[in-house]
Amino acid sequence: MARRDLHECWQRQVDEMDAMEALHAEWFECDDEVTAAKIRSTLETTIVEDIPEAQENGLNLRYTIWLESCESTRTVGCRVTLPMSYPESGLPQISIVTRSNAPVTKSEGLKIQSDVLVEIQELLGDECIFQAVDVATASLNDLLAGKSDSVEEHAREERDAQNITVGRRLIWFHHIKSPTKKRHIETWGSELNLRGYYKPGYPGILIVEGAEDSVEEYCSRLRALTWKAMVVKGTDVENDSHAATASFESRLRFKHNKVLPLEEGDMKVLAEHCRKAGLHDLFMTQMH
Repeated sequence: MARRDLHECWQRQVDEMDAMEALHAEWFECDDEVTAAKIRSTLETTIVEDIPEAQENGLNLRYTIWLESCESTRTVGCRVTLPMSYPESGLPQISIVTRSNAPVTKSEGLKIQSDVLVEIQELLGDECIFQAVDVATASLNDLLAGKSDSVEEHAREERDAQNITVGRRLIWFHHIKSPTKKRHIETWGSELNLRGYYKPGYPGILIVEGAEDSVEEYCSRLRALTWKAMVVKGTDVENDSHAATASFESRLRFKHNKVLPLEEGDMKVLAEHCRKAGLHDLFMTQMH
């Protein structure tokens, strides 16, 4: 680089750094005060013809501007390293640095850095640190807003789940033998997000739980099939006091997510499943 060009680049770098420090105040940190002082001294005391000796020292200005965001107080920043050819013919090296308590992950920091690099590619030949910090701040805030939306959506889903009434039914059939009806018992259960067990054969016993609306729909579909006898013997609908303190999932007694088949002779097995789930009383309604 020609002597006069280097002098001009350093002068523009220092002027820009001073402007960024004035603009960002406490959010600005000079990462190498010694080098900054040497460059300032060179500009103030060295004539242009003497600059090549300073160039051999490879002096580069380095500073960090912490991004201003309500959720990232001095935890996410743009670290700037300026090549001696900047801004005349070189681009700044800008990396996103984070502290341990930063609200973004390493990969999210790289996404912000990528957004910045795309922006400054168009600004070769001009000072661009202001634009780089502006883009980084906007990208950070977009990420944080997206996270906030996700958290709120999750909280809303939790609130909605708490408002779902849990319903259970024990249904007695004269018999369950038809492969088609067994398939409907299982596939409709999956479709409606129900869980439970059924014992085929004579008699057929089905115990099922899930959202009360879905349980009602399930029973309606089963009634539409042709049965020699089908009777809902037991009904359990949780009152609203359960929903106030527990999620929908935690209020379900069976921990699998299907209506599972048992063997024809597995009445005792069904009774044991119900006992472990705290549904012995519901199971016993089949005797009435």
